[in-house]
Amino acid sequence: MDSIFYVLVFLTSFFIGSLPISYWYGKIFKDIDLLQIGTKSVGSANLSVFAGKKASFFVAVLDFGLKGIIPLSVLGLLGFEEWVQIISGLLIVCGHNWSLFIKFKGGRGILTSLGIILTIGLWVELLLICILAGLIGRGLIYKDSGFWTFIGFFLLVVFVLIFNPDKHFVVFSSILILMLIVKRLIANTRLLPGANIYRTLAYRLIFDRDVRSRSNWISGQSRNSNT
Repeated sequence: MDSIFYVLVFLTSFFIGSLPISYWYGKIFKDIDLLQIGTKSVGSANLSVFAGKKASFFVAVLDFGLKGIIPLSVLGLLGFEEWVQIISGLLIVCGHNWSLFIKFKGGRGILTSLGIILTIGLWVELLLICILAGLIGRGLIYKDSGFWTFIGFFLLVVFVLIFNPDKHFVVFSSILILMLIVKRLIANTRLLPGANIYRTLAYRLIFDRDVRSRSNWISGQSRNSNT
């Protein structure tokens, strides 16, 4: 296949990932700018606070299916190689995290990543993650989505090495968690006044926020109290 087709596929993948569905939903249907309120994130948690759980669920389905499942399924039906599908999946997540449409800001790509993981055939790994990090971890041990998301992506790498150590999948899972780490660390460009930089970076890495309290972070109370 001519290399121009690969280039077009990769550019299209990044473009699809860049579609800021939650941001546009807030703008069009609720007249809100998610980048200016709450956590100043276009993630589902921020959307849920200001647009409601139904809106958040609707956007989540689109991120999971429209971005995560459909594009790679189409590539598979068209006969593109596995490595093309994997690179396209990573570019979709990259576009979601650093969107062309909102000055290279974006979400964390969690639901989109889950759709991609499912589509490329890592079903066992995804099932184990859902059970261990989702049902047992968040459901029974410690109810913090940010923490268990980090654990879940770490487990993805471990489970791929155990159950499916194909080099394409190992590279895919490693780059996926690397993008998550980078996004968490640099998503917020400013530190809270008086905050310790090392503690803040640790909170960002582990909990995906600048403070220990999830409720304060989502409501914006931590930032508002320091402005």
